[in-house]
Amino acid sequence: MKPLICYALTESVLPRFYKAQEIQKKFPAFDQYDKLVITDFTSKVDTAWPILREDIFTADGIFSLGHAYNVAFWYAAENGYECVLTGDSDRIILNVSEKLPTQGLSCVDVYHATAKDTVDDMLKNIDTLKYTPSSFFVIPRSVFMKCHFCEEFVGYAWDDIDYVYNVCPSHGITQPKEFPKLRGLHLYHKERLFTETSKENNRRFKIRNEKIPGTNRCPWAWEK
Repeated sequence: MKPLICYALTESVLPRFYKAQEIQKKFPAFDQYDKLVITDFTSKVDTAWPILREDIFTADGIFSLGHAYNVAFWYAAENGYECVLTGDSDRIILNVSEKLPTQGLSCVDVYHATAKDTVDDMLKNIDTLKYTPSSFFVIPRSVFMKCHFCEEFVGYAWDDIDYVYNVCPSHGITQPKEFPKLRGLHLYHKERLFTETSKENNRRFKIRNEKIPGTNRCPWAWEK
C-alpha cells in the first residue's frame, strides 16, 4: 500500500513543525511513507518534502483544517495513494506498518505530551508512555474518495469529531476490527479549544449530529 502523510501548516505553527521534524529524524522508519505539506505560507518552508501551496483560510481570514485535509484527499486521489494519514505540525510518528487498513476509519495511537514532559524523558520512556486513540487518522482510499471533511468548521476543534461521528457514519463507514499498530507523539502546546470559534464549532457539530441521517451520537459533545 502506498501511504501519504499530509501536514497542514500556517505561518504561526512553523516553529512547532520544525521542532517536531527534528525529533522525527530519530525514527527513520518514517521515511518509508511519502509526505506532503499543505500551506498558504508563500515564503520558504525549510523542508525537503513536497509543498502544495493552497489558500487554507476562509474569506473571513480563519484557518480551515478541513479544507486542507480535503486538498490532501484530492492530491492523494490524483497521485495514486491508497491511504492518507492526517499529520499535524506537532505530531511525530514513531513506527510504520507495512499493512494498513483498506476499509474503515482508524487512527494512530498517540501520547499527548504535558507541559512537564521533556523530549528526552519521552524518548527515554517511549515504550511505557500511555498511548490513546487520536485524531491522527488513517484513512484508506475507499474512505477518502467519498468522505470529505466539513469545511464549515473553522479554526480549531470539532472538525475531527464531526468526521468520526457525522461524516463517516452517514456514509456507512465504521471502524475496522483491528487498528494498524501505529504510535505517535503529540508535542505539548497551549490549549486552544475554549475560544468563541470553537464554541461555534461545537454548536455546528450538534446541529449536524441531530440532522444528518446515519450519524452516531457523541455523548460528551452534549455535556453542558
